[in-house]
Amino acid sequence: MGYFLFRQGVTYGPFSVAQMSTFVAEGRVLLSDFAKTEAMVQWQPLQAIWNQPVALPGPIAGPVPPPPIPAPATRGNLLSWPFHQRAWFTSLWMILLWWFPVPLIPVGAILCIGWSVDAARRWSSKAADLLPRSQNFGRMFLDGLTVVFFFCFYLLIPVTLAWMATQVNTLSFAIPVIKWAWHYLQGQKGIALQDLLSGILVQFLVQRAAIIVYLMLGWPIFTAAGIRFVLTREATSFFHLPACVGLLFRHFWSFVKFLLLTWLAAVTVAIGDALLVSSGVGAPLIIVLGAAGVWAMTYLFANLAAKVAPTLQREFDLRQCASAGAAAGRGI
Repeated sequence: MGYFLFRQGVTYGPFSVAQMSTFVAEGRVLLSDFAKTEAMVQWQPLQAIWNQPVALPGPIAGPVPPPPIPAPATRGNLLSWPFHQRAWFTSLWMILLWWFPVPLIPVGAILCIGWSVDAARRWSSKAADLLPRSQNFGRMFLDGLTVVFFFCFYLLIPVTLAWMATQVNTLSFAIPVIKWAWHYLQGQKGIALQDLLSGILVQFLVQRAAIIVYLMLGWPIFTAAGIRFVLTREATSFFHLPACVGLLFRHFWSFVKFLLLTWLAAVTVAIGDALLVSSGVGAPLIIVLGAAGVWAMTYLFANLAAKVAPTLQREFDLRQCASAGAAAGRGI
């Protein structure tokens, strides 16, 4: 019986049980990696299938004892989940740096985003340890930088440019009002003031409507692209707009729930920060509260990734079958 491994869209194998035992012992293969046997159709975490005794040929025949499987981590709740993990402070110190700035580069915020991405990957793969670790610092920072780049590409730059364009146009709204006031002072009759103001308001809302609609559509699609990036580790996931839209509609209410709860968490943290500043408590509690907001929103994001993972895995399976069929067709 051979084992196949699936990593970053590539299938490896088949590997014998002896090879897999060596890989696991050396740490080259994790029990959270997706794998399947030759007789299986769907990919599963290796720990779900590795504890089955398999007879080996030759001198090493006989049931192979399974490698030790770490106990699954306890997820806890929105606020407590990090403290259910081992050595939690060795991970949480990274998100305590959320405020740390470098000129023009919010290094702390970028690291926090990468931390959330890593945590979501661990949740979706059912890893035993749900907390990101400092040895992956560089990868987390790169993941955070990738998400920030595409956030600017999807949302920040288009919305800022559109807002600036409509802001410039609003200067022309003052001209009709000035003209109306001048004619009024001269005793000349014209359009009623309420009609003039309502027309200005309607024009302003029409110009802003495009921005509002874009945000309402762009933010969920960007979230779906972020989920695909978490599960595939491919930055090109942000360019697969049809696949992102399809993923969004297949899990529409899960995405809506995530967006609403994330917004609520962000507002709660902002209000808490404002209260702490006004009360003069000081920066330490503000830093802790901000970090709590990061791990609370990570909890929501990781749950969404775990819920979406089976759908994306089926997509990969179908793509693999199509590739295998095309390869078989070329071989005929």
